[in-house]
Amino acid sequence: MAFKMLLIKGAKPVGAAVLGFAAYKGYEEWQRAGELLKVSENKDQMKKLFDKIDTDKSGSINSTELQKALNEAGMDVNVLTVQAMMYSADKDSDGTISKEEWHALIEKILDDRTPNTMDKAAEKYAEAHQKPKGDGIVHSKVIKK
Repeated sequence: MAFKMLLIKGAKPVGAAVLGFAAYKGYEEWQRAGELLKVSENKDQMKKLFDKIDTDKSGSINSTELQKALNEAGMDVNVLTVQAMMYSADKDSDGTISKEEWHALIEKILDDRTPNTMDKAAEKYAEAHQKPKGDGIVHSKVIKK
């Protein structure tokens, strides 16, 4: 949560862009971490992985525990990268990743790995960037329909 507040206070005019980038950067790093931490569809393995990272046995993962686990897995991460990862996974902004947030994160990592998801994302991007048909002007006939 401290990282979120720092971003909000430090970047008032471009806050949304900075927060969006932090979430993007966090998910990008989670994709990398997913490979090193051997994220899989095996729910028992993912529960054991959560418990292994949660070294203080609090039932949630804090940034210190996450950084230590990533370093042990061979991923050299700095504090800002870990904070971006926490920001992208910590939906209730309590500064930790709960078991529910962990399961949602694992599903997102696995979902983003599937080619079907990547194809859909590419299609959405292409649709959003297509040139408008016609003259590009919204006419009153269209609005009335």
